[in-house]
Amino acid sequence: MKNLLLYIIIVFTSFYSNILAFEEDHLNNLLNNRDCIKCDFSGANLSDIKLQNIDISGSNFENAILKYSSFENVNLSNVNLSFANMENVSIRDSILKGSNLQGTILVDSNIKDVDLSNSILIKIVMVDAILNEVNLSNSDLENANLVFTNFKNVKLNKVNFQYANLSDTIFYNTILYTVNLKNTSLRNSNFNYSTIINSDLSYADLSNAIFSRTSIRESKCIGCLLLETDFTSAKIVNMNFDKK
Repeated sequence: MKNLLLYIIIVFTSFYSNILAFEEDHLNNLLNNRDCIKCDFSGANLSDIKLQNIDISGSNFENAILKYSSFENVNLSNVNLSFANMENVSIRDSILKGSNLQGTILVDSNIKDVDLSNSILIKIVMVDAILNEVNLSNSDLENANLVFTNFKNVKLNKVNFQYANLSDTIFYNTILYTVNLKNTSLRNSNFNYSTIINSDLSYADLSNAIFSRTSIRESKCIGCLLLETDFTSAKIVNMNFDKK
């Protein structure tokens, strides 16, 4: 019996060591700024890592810690970043198309010139972030926390924000086309110089929101809360405010 137990321990230890060695090879590639496609970094602590000009598409970063990291010209398409901690991250000139960021923490992040289209961002926590020249088209941000986030020149075609918290956000010079904003909180948000087309804001809280110099066309705002909402100099065409 003792010999059998010893054999099991040896086999398990050998098997586990092989797994660790395999994952360590992935990590070495990453740390040396080498391509690592479909690699596994789940649960790894990669804080302060700086990646540039590499391809890590299809890789798994689930539950990884990536605080204070930077990504420049990195191919992150189809990666799994669900529930990763990416506080104070900088992402520039990179591809995140088709990625999974469900439940990811991106507080105080800075994202510029990034393709995030066709991605899952359900329940993402992206508070006080800056998004500049980002493509979020066809992405799902249902139940996202986006308080104090700044959207500048962001492409928002067919995006789902339903039930998201967008209070105190800034949409500057942004086009929202066929966007689902139903049941969202847009309190104190600012849409200056933005365009909203064929979108649904029904039952959204627009209290103290600013739509000054905003163009709103062919959209719905059924049951919206419009307490002290500012539409000064806004151009509104075929906006449905019907309470039915």
